[in-house]
Amino acid sequence: MTTRQIEVYNNSYFNTLLWDGCIAENGLRNDRPAIRNGFFSDTVLQSADLPGTKVYTYYSDYSYNYWEYVPGTGEYVRYQETDDMRNGKEEKYEPLMDNVTSEQVHAANVVVLFAYHTFANPFNQEDEVYNIDLTGSGEAYVFRDGEAFVARWYRTNKNQPLLLAGMNGTPINMRPGITFYEVIGTNSFASQGDGEWFFHHATP
Repeated sequence: MTTRQIEVYNNSYFNTLLWDGCIAENGLRNDRPAIRNGFFSDTVLQSADLPGTKVYTYYSDYSYNYWEYVPGTGEYVRYQETDDMRNGKEEKYEPLMDNVTSEQVHAANVVVLFAYHTFANPFNQEDEVYNIDLTGSGEAYVFRDGEAFVARWYRTNKNQPLLLAGMNGTPINMRPGITFYEVIGTNSFASQGDGEWFFHHATP
């Protein structure tokens, strides 16, 4: 290899905790960026299909979680498994905490995407390292403001953004803030009742 330039863009790090001091020292602006409305709206512009106050996702007996809607904040908070469910053991959860903010992980929108999962080779299959195809379209569920929207996701190319639309083709407006995506296999199945939704991951 005749050049080491690759190290320049693969080895640039910055301590974000020092950002405030950096902008003050260099006289930089730190205004909140003006984000175009686009597909974001404080109010729900579409009619919700069903209530969506809890969203459970089961990837395996070892990995599962749920999001719970908090009306006071208008956001969902995350709970993560603390033990596996082998041999009929019950589910166990604790709040998932952000080590930087010391707050519980939260999101204004939770989106569950059904996408095709494959293995590139036998070694990946043995280690369960998936290739996830997020081009084309697929089934989706969008949760915001304690409500659930049955949707489709669309992405025409790898360099294009992902679009979420209702079953009638109308784009679904997201609540401004953090959006968290749960990506599961196309053979996954969903069930719901009384505002609680359950998603069980299954490949491909």
